[in-house]
Amino acid sequence: MSAPVRRRRRWWPWLLLMLSVLVVIVWTLPAALVYRLMASQLEGVEAAGLSGSLWQGEASSLLLHGKDWGKFNWTLRPLPLLQGRAEADLALDGPGVQFSGNFMRAADRALDLGQTTGTIDAAWMGPALGLPLLVPTGSIEIDLQGLSIDAQGKPTAIDGKARWVDAGLTGIVRARAGTVLIEASGSDSQIQGVLRNEGGGNLAIDGTFSMLGTLYQAEVILRPDPNDAELVQALQWVGQPLDESGGRLLLIEGEVHGWANSSANTQD
Repeated sequence: MSAPVRRRRRWWPWLLLMLSVLVVIVWTLPAALVYRLMASQLEGVEAAGLSGSLWQGEASSLLLHGKDWGKFNWTLRPLPLLQGRAEADLALDGPGVQFSGNFMRAADRALDLGQTTGTIDAAWMGPALGLPLLVPTGSIEIDLQGLSIDAQGKPTAIDGKARWVDAGLTGIVRARAGTVLIEASGSDSQIQGVLRNEGGGNLAIDGTFSMLGTLYQAEVILRPDPNDAELVQALQWVGQPLDESGGRLLLIEGEVHGWANSSANTQD
């Protein structure tokens, strides 16, 4: 009876060795190799200059539908993978955009961002505003408590705020709006938000916005300093008249196309 027991025991060292080798292979799996294996499933996503491993690495360039978001770093947590979800700490540093935070992706490919902070160039808002004569200037400081995005890349819930610092518009005229507070909240693909001007310039920007499913709309009020005749005159080409002091109303609507670019229409 003792001989079979000794034979079974002799397998344990080999089994432990094989498991150890497997763990080492998985733990040191190069990020470049993982990307090549998964590239066909990452529609619209391209990465270049990959270094590090699956668990901790860097891409010198991350492109989403052809737009370069800059350098991308990640640290993937192994234990949540056993429960069918991916969790990681992320950092993005590119032209006009810097972000850091954590995310969770479930098996259904939905994405949840946790505490996330960052700064983005206000000019990135230009296409969503749909104002070819005016380009937003300044930077937007973002503080997200949470953001949920479905498998198609469309936002379904949000809780956060942002400050548009050194806010302004340039183009047919230069306008300064100081600081504008932006707050957004909502769930079940129903999102609402407000813009509140905190002063500091010759143009006040206030308004509201909402999103239902993939459609969004906004009402933005521009109130120029009535003593700035050049600004009052230039804004006559923007939006609809609001009052005799030169205020203008912008009605903006558009559709979010997932990870692709958004389209917007501005009603004059």
